[in-house]
Amino acid sequence: MSQPLQEFVHYCRQHIRGDEKGEAQIYLDRLFTAFGHADGLKGAGAELEFRLKQEVKRGTSFADLVWKKRVLIEMKKRGEDLDVHIQQAITYWLMLAGDRPKYIVLCNFTDFWIYDTDKSVYTPVDKIPLAQLPGRANAFGFLKPVEATPLFGADAEDVTAPAAEKVAAVFNSLVKNGTPREDALRYCLQCIIALFAEDVDLLPDHLFTRLINDCSEKKGNSYDLIGGLFQEMNREGLTPAGRYKDVDYFNGGLFAHTNPIEPNDHQISLLQFAAKRNWRNVNPSIFGSIFEAGLEKGERHVLGAHYTHEIDIKKIVDPVIVQPWSERIEAAETLDDLYDLLTALCQFRVLDPACGSGNFLFMAFREMKLLEKRLLTLVRDRSTTREQGRQLQAFLDTYPFVNTRQFYGIDVKTNAVELAKVTLMVAKELSYLNNAENYDAKFAALPLDNLDQNIICADALLDGESPRQWPDVDVIIGNPPYQSKNRMLSEFGGEYMNRLRAAYPSVNSYADFCVYWFYKAHQHLKKGSFAGLVATNTIRNNNSRESSLDYIINNGGTIINAVSSIPWIGEAIVHVSIVSWVKGLYNTEKILYTFEPHKGLTTHRVSTI
Repeated sequence: MSQPLQEFVHYCRQHIRGDEKGEAQIYLDRLFTAFGHADGLKGAGAELEFRLKQEVKRGTSFADLVWKKRVLIEMKKRGEDLDVHIQQAITYWLMLAGDRPKYIVLCNFTDFWIYDTDKSVYTPVDKIPLAQLPGRANAFGFLKPVEATPLFGADAEDVTAPAAEKVAAVFNSLVKNGTPREDALRYCLQCIIALFAEDVDLLPDHLFTRLINDCSEKKGNSYDLIGGLFQEMNREGLTPAGRYKDVDYFNGGLFAHTNPIEPNDHQISLLQFAAKRNWRNVNPSIFGSIFEAGLEKGERHVLGAHYTHEIDIKKIVDPVIVQPWSERIEAAETLDDLYDLLTALCQFRVLDPACGSGNFLFMAFREMKLLEKRLLTLVRDRSTTREQGRQLQAFLDTYPFVNTRQFYGIDVKTNAVELAKVTLMVAKELSYLNNAENYDAKFAALPLDNLDQNIICADALLDGESPRQWPDVDVIIGNPPYQSKNRMLSEFGGEYMNRLRAAYPSVNSYADFCVYWFYKAHQHLKKGSFAGLVATNTIRNNNSRESSLDYIINNGGTIINAVSSIPWIGEAIVHVSIVSWVKGLYNTEKILYTFEPHKGLTTHRVSTI
């Protein structure tokens, strides 16, 4: 196959200039031929300009190429920053419902970025330049006439899971040996930040790994070596000399307290294993859930832990954040319009009232950073005069950029709250690392953000009994806890149930627990604001429906996107409904997905849900 691919590369160099509209179809057809499809892409069953949706305001949307169940390919002009376009591709992917492929490819004629939707919707599993295509054909197993398992050059998820298991095992071992849970948790989270920091050069010369190795070789006391590092990470300014020379100040939140802990040989060996992984590739949304499950269930259960997958979170985040903002961006006509949107985006606030380890907040942060990058790219491209260039520079001098303090979370579990803070801290650092050469260059990576006021430990449903209320936000997202009406009393106890029903007298007393979150979320929303929540599929029926979906519709809400009922992989194996709505009117078409076991998802474009 290498010869046909070499001929494809040669043809592209000689004849393809990289015009998205004029040459994409020729490029794709010859690519399929080079991979062994004698009749090109049509003969393979792929479709060009695949129609996806019809909206009142924007007309018809087309994906450049869809090969159902195999791959979705989006072409962009030569030299285009592909990172800006993954949102659009994922939105198209969601619309394919039961025909969704596992793989998405973004291509700008000179580079291929391959995404595996089972792993990450933000990080390509491979980036392959056109020139390397003949030697890297095995990464495109999904394009071959007989589909083969692709062989990729990177696997961030594989880095994440084993490391999470080992650090969670350290926590459980510390607790088993008598360390207070709160101290053990803080210590392990400090280790996580140190592991990440040394792999992204925020700690000098892989300092944490060297300290761990010294502890293993009995070249020092683990209490002194690791505890000393954490103390220096909380000291303002650079450490001037000594073993910790050039260690910078991290923050006064996570590192404000250094616990008197001395890891034993077993715990040190677990940290050594974690330190051998490349934490530059850590995926916080996967790491957090696996780590949290390990804290709660013990080492022997960690391997069986489940999490809310990125692509499942996208089913909530996309309709309530990405698509509304995309419509606003596409409607912008002038540079001033784009500047106004950038200002508004930095004031846009997100709440997950049952945040767990922060996966939904992490996803929302990443989506908003991509929207910001898209807007800034448009502004830069349209700033063609010297005066417009000066305007852009003046704007960037004071522009605050999308930041973690726009994101809020509440959870009843201390473990989850502390982990959610770390998840957002890492998300911010990854964003800085990926964009430091671009618009975020004026910001330093350190100190880490202190999110003690953003992510709090509280009962989000009964916060009226405390001074901490839900913050004023623009969108509410999340996956509230599941509990059937029949088990709520035995699970929560009579006292709690009496308080809950007294606080929500209008909620049907026979409704499932998740209903209370829908009810309160809609009450809290401002007009024109959105919400997207996951619920057990009983929310569609009788008592639960009355106080959730019916309540939303009867009180000024419009359901804009929903999945009727679908199996959900998580700690509880249930069928769920996914509901996204706006408090107010929504004049464009609505999307309803239905699921059948042998057919999968089907998309219905409707005027009302």
